[in-house]
Amino acid sequence: MPERIFITGLGAVCPLGSTIEAIWERLERGTPPFQPLTMVDTSQYKSHLGAEVREIDSADLVPANQARRMDRVSLMAAIASIRAVRDAGLSDRLAENNRAGIVMGTGVGSTNYTDDFFVGLVQKGPASANPMLFPNTVPNAAASSVSIILKMRGLNTTFSHKEISAEQAVIYAIRQLRLGHADVVLVGGAEEISPFLFHAFAVTQSLAPRNPNLPEMMSPYDQKRNGLVLGEGAAVMVLETESHVRSRQGRPYAELVGAEMASENVGSLGYHPEGHDLLRAIRTLLYKNPTLMNRLDLISGGANSTTLLDRAEAHVLSTLNQEIHQHVPVLALKAYTGCFHGAGVLRLVMSILIMNNNFLPRIPNLTEPIPDYQLDFLMTERPQQEINTVLHCASSYGGTSCAILLNKVSQS
Repeated sequence: MPERIFITGLGAVCPLGSTIEAIWERLERGTPPFQPLTMVDTSQYKSHLGAEVREIDSADLVPANQARRMDRVSLMAAIASIRAVRDAGLSDRLAENNRAGIVMGTGVGSTNYTDDFFVGLVQKGPASANPMLFPNTVPNAAASSVSIILKMRGLNTTFSHKEISAEQAVIYAIRQLRLGHADVVLVGGAEEISPFLFHAFAVTQSLAPRNPNLPEMMSPYDQKRNGLVLGEGAAVMVLETESHVRSRQGRPYAELVGAEMASENVGSLGYHPEGHDLLRAIRTLLYKNPTLMNRLDLISGGANSTTLLDRAEAHVLSTLNQEIHQHVPVLALKAYTGCFHGAGVLRLVMSILIMNNNFLPRIPNLTEPIPDYQLDFLMTERPQQEINTVLHCASSYGGTSCAILLNKVSQS
C-alpha cells in the first residue's frame, strides 16, 4: 500500500488577504477582490480590472537584506512558505534536512524582473544590464529562494505548465513522498500581474470584456461570461507522509488522497470542447479510490469565465454526476482568485478551509447558469454543510487537465 499523504500547514499571500484567517473571512462573505489595476497602465486596453496584492509585508518573516534582492513572486512564495511551515509546527525541523524539499508551480515566474533585465540589455547594451536582476528571471527563482531561506537540502523542483502549473507540482510532490524520496515537501504556486503578462493575455483576446456590450467581470459558469480577469499571489501547503506526521504527533488539515493527469490533442490556445482530458483524469482518480467515488461533497471546478472551458467542464461534471449517481455541489473559486498560472494551490487551500468550516460559499456573479446541464451550482452560500471530500478540477489551454482528491481528517 502506498503511504498516505497529509496536509499539515497552510500559507498564502493573495488579494483576499495575507493570512489564512483573512482569506476565509472574505470567502465566507462572498466578496471577490477585483479592482482597477494599479501595476499596469490599462489606458490603451479595453480591460482594466485585476486581483492585485496591494501590500506585501515581509517583516519578521524574511530578512530585509534577502527581501530586497527578491522579486515579488519569490517574496510572496517565501512569506507563504514560512507561514505554512509555522502553521505545521515544523519551524525547527527543516534546516539542513536532506528529506525536506520544495516543489513550486508558476507559469513564467517574475515577468517584471525579466522585462526590466532585458529592456536594460537591449536599450543600453550588455555592460549596462543589471546583474542583480538576472537570478530572478528564471521560473525556479521562487523555489530556490524559499529553499535558501529555510535551509532545506532535499528536492527542489519547479513546474511551468500554464494554468495547471501548481497542480503538476502537487502531483510530483505526492509521487516523491510515496517513492520515499522525502518526508516533508512544501508544494506551492505563485505568479504576479505584470504589464508583459497583461499584454499577452490581452492580445490573445482572453481578457474580459471580450464582448464590449457585457460587463468586465469574472462570472464562471454564467451565460454572460465574457473572458477572464487576471489575479496574482502565492500559496503553499506542507505535505507529509503519514509516518512522519505520526512520528511527531502532527495535526493534519486534510488527506491528499491522490491526483491524476490526462491530455488531449488540441490547439495550443484551446481546450477540448467536451473536456475529454479532464473526464479521463477524474475517472482514473475515482477508479483508484472507489470508496470515495460516491461520497463527493463538493466539486471545485476550474472554470475561468471563458466560453469554451466553462462549457466543456460543465459537460464533464454533468457526465460525472450521471456515472456516480450524485448531484454534487459545484464551486468556481477563480471567481475569488482571478486567473493566474500558479493558482491551483491557492484553490486547494481555500477548499481545505471550506471543508474544515463546513460552509459552502457562493459563486459571485452567477445569476444565469449555463443551460443544458443540470448542475448544482452554488449560487448562494450554504452554511452548516458537512463537507468531507472535495474533487478539485483544473485544465490548461493546450489540452491537459488534472484532478485532485481531498479528504477531511478527523481530529478526534
